[in-house]
Amino acid sequence: MSSTTKITLSHIAQDILLTLMYYDIFHYPLTKEEILNCSKIPNINIQEIESELFHLCKLHYIYEKQNFYSLENQEIHIKKRVENNQRAAQMLPIAYKVSRFIAHFPYVRATFLSGAISKNVVPPDGDIDFFIITKPKRLWLARTLLIMFRRIFLFNSHKYFCVNYFIDEENLNITDKNLFSATEVVYLIPTFGAEYHEKFHSSNTWVRDFFPNFPLRDTTKTPHYKKSWLQNLSEFCFDNRLGDWLDEWCMKRTITHRQKKFAHLQEKDFEVALKAKKEVAKHHPNHFQKRVFDALHQKIAHFEQKVGVRFGNNDTEGSFILKIWER
Repeated sequence: MSSTTKITLSHIAQDILLTLMYYDIFHYPLTKEEILNCSKIPNINIQEIESELFHLCKLHYIYEKQNFYSLENQEIHIKKRVENNQRAAQMLPIAYKVSRFIAHFPYVRATFLSGAISKNVVPPDGDIDFFIITKPKRLWLARTLLIMFRRIFLFNSHKYFCVNYFIDEENLNITDKNLFSATEVVYLIPTFGAEYHEKFHSSNTWVRDFFPNFPLRDTTKTPHYKKSWLQNLSEFCFDNRLGDWLDEWCMKRTITHRQKKFAHLQEKDFEVALKAKKEVAKHHPNHFQKRVFDALHQKIAHFEQKVGVRFGNNDTEGSFILKIWER
């Protein structure tokens, strides 16, 4: 390609490429409908997506096989995707049962499936992740009881019981507003506490800046919150100063343990990956979010250099879409 050649891509084409780059990090090809759902451009339609996909395939910027689109011409990725989708379908009934079980623990108000299974994906070594909403000022007590159950009765196995994100019902807004967090939020599958799903999304309307076309999850079959007898009994016993002290103790003990175990993490990375406040508890020690964004930066830079394309309207704006993603 001549060094003077300048290639201009439409915003829709750029959006498609950036979406495929994000999912290419996971070697996960997408259908055209999924690309539409993940588009950052409001009110776009499937015909516009199809037209740009056809154009990008002709340029050999992307590839289409078996109605899946990706940056790489690799059938193995399609095969793995189909296998992981099938494995997820087999594990979903188990995930729903475990989720309803978790919902009976003290101070739990709503449960969601998160992580890979919420995206209909379970790799061979995958587990089931849960996102949990709790009563205010009892988040850490609820979390500790769930962790204790896993350690004692499941021998600390995470496969079917990975409880790694908690927020309380008075603080539903997710503070990390970027593409990674928005992706996790829109894909959450509500399994208990349908009314909290509505409140949660009303508190996180910012995700629509990233996913204006993504359909909301159906909650018609999701049970509404109702206290179990175990919750009534245990919460009666700990809705007092003892409960206040225990919740504070659980939080401080967890933070101290994490500071020792993950001392290698920089302070900023520790705060993001292992967020620990009265109203939120996050446990992502591998800091997957940072790894994803680092990989995304590399893919964009590689594509720009290889093809001679600069994402954005002009050189001064540069990768303006990326700035929006990581605000």
